[in-house]
Amino acid sequence: MELEQLGGLPKATWIQSALSRLERGEARSVVAELRCAAEQNKNEILRHEADYFERNQDAVAYQKYRDHGWSTASSEIESGHRSVVQVRLKLPGTWWHPDNVKNILALRMIKVNGW
Repeated sequence: MELEQLGGLPKATWIQSALSRLERGEARSVVAELRCAAEQNKNEILRHEADYFERNQDAVAYQKYRDHGWSTASSEIESGHRSVVQVRLKLPGTWWHPDNVKNILALRMIKVNGW
């Protein structure tokens, strides 16, 4: 069943509102509306989306990141993972105990950032 409205708004309008609220770090209000709509419409997809945003609400507070001068571009993170993390952790013949990985990565970040 295709939903025409969400949170009392036409679907397209609600989506734009939700994206704006996520940008401002207001994931809880988006989650609450998704949960309500999921329950009212017996919609498993909406419940799944609510679960996702609830689990990752700290990861979608984009304005907070920008206020700190941090990037929100996933391409930079993916690139850094390849060029910083994997370069250090995937050397031939190396292996790392899980308890030590964070320390190795911390040292790698210090080096890469010239600190």
